[in-house]
Amino acid sequence: MRDPGRIYRIASILTEIWRRNPDLRLCQLLSNAASEAGWEQPDTFHLEDDKLEEGLVAMISKISA
Repeated sequence: MRDPGRIYRIASILTEIWRRNPDLRLCQLLSNAASEAGWEQPDTFHLEDDKLEEGLVAMISKISA
């Protein structure tokens, strides 16, 4: 079973990034996070949540720096 705690963690990071960058479209933001995590596929359908979270954390770290 996947960790249900990931939902709040990912949603809260996503919310903070989007709040700071309101001109980004949601899919644009997710695509950028996937890229930050090293995802090289054009489609994010098979991207695991932990990789997406990794990308979002990398993005928030750059914004906070």
